[in-house]
Amino acid sequence: MQLRHITMTTEPITVWLGPGSRHQDATEYLRLARLAIPSKGFSRPCYSLYCESIELALKAFALARGATETELIGIGHSLPKALAKAKALGLNTLITVSPDEKADLDKANEYYSTKRFLYADFSSTFPQFMDLPSLESLDVLATRLLEATRSECWGTTLSRPADGLWSDRKLAQEQKRQARKSPDVGGAGT
Repeated sequence: MQLRHITMTTEPITVWLGPGSRHQDATEYLRLARLAIPSKGFSRPCYSLYCESIELALKAFALARGATETELIGIGHSLPKALAKAKALGLNTLITVSPDEKADLDKANEYYSTKRFLYADFSSTFPQFMDLPSLESLDVLATRLLEATRSECWGTTLSRPADGLWSDRKLAQEQKRQARKSPDVGGAGT
């Protein structure tokens, strides 16, 4: 069999990496987690998706409040560290994470931060999975975090589209629209 080379040409894309895009990613992970909920049984990928949503929601908020990429990288995939950073930056003014939710986060983190949801050794870890929080409790926490931090992450100068999804064209159109609404006050421009 002979291999064919395929050439694809695409339009230039705009990559917008900021609190809003992180919040959007967190929203997408939550949507995918909901699709992955098993009708019965246990789903490691579903837990992983919920934890990813929570991690990104917390980091999006931290970024919106001034955290640096270096600080976020230092947090790694630790949900308690991400929550602590977000709280230090004022998360409690928008949402209170209950002690039960914090305990659920800690339990899930034991597997999420070490990637054991992805690379589980069932002979040693499967019985321990029984101590995990319910998927419903993670869904409630992720939803609450995303709703509470939405306006902070998207800011007031760039609104989030109603469908929750940015295409590159939509983003460029919204940026142009916002630029027309906000004339350069400094005079000379940048």
